[in-house]
Amino acid sequence: MAAAWAGPYVPEKPRGVTVSMSIEFIEAALEEDLDIIGVRPRQGRRSSTCSVDIVTTNDGRRVAEVTGTYQAG
Repeated sequence: MAAAWAGPYVPEKPRGVTVSMSIEFIEAALEEDLDIIGVRPRQGRRSSTCSVDIVTTNDGRRVAEVTGTYQAG
């Protein structure tokens, strides 16, 4: 949802609904710090499509990827 709200205007009381979400776990990250990188490649009037990569901080290995469609309000 944070990627769906990102932009010049963030509502005072952000809220939203997850329309769909898919998570693909690629490999394990045991006792490692992780970075979460979210982008919003498409924003419509009522819904946004977002993607998130979860990577290890030290070497940037991708451990999971998430795609979702959100309706923000």
